[in-house]
Amino acid sequence: MTSMNKIQIPTIVDYEYLQGHNAADATAHICAAFKEDVIFCWTVNRLFQRFEFGDILLENRPRSGRSTDCNDEALRDALREKLGATTRELSVAVGCDRTTIIRHLQALGCIYI
Repeated sequence: MTSMNKIQIPTIVDYEYLQGHNAADATAHICAAFKEDVIFCWTVNRLFQRFEFGDILLENRPRSGRSTDCNDEALRDALREKLGATTRELSVAVGCDRTTIIRHLQALGCIYI
């Protein structure tokens, strides 16, 4: 299996875009070159749209929404402050997604009901 890092794929898609290929053809060319499905047509289409608007930065942008990173110490502090806090309250206090809070609570050995 070919391992591609997150910078290589947009670079290759940019090349296909500059060649004037459409998203479907670009996807087919890239997958044929690597002999596996390394990218989906909707991803190529999204990158083509970015290129059309002049966004040629190939680095990934930060995602919108709440962070999936969670500071365990901040989570412990929030729990000490309010022991019966819900996961929603903890997500607001710590500043990350509720499902992230649940994963971290489980990793810390906490049981929630």
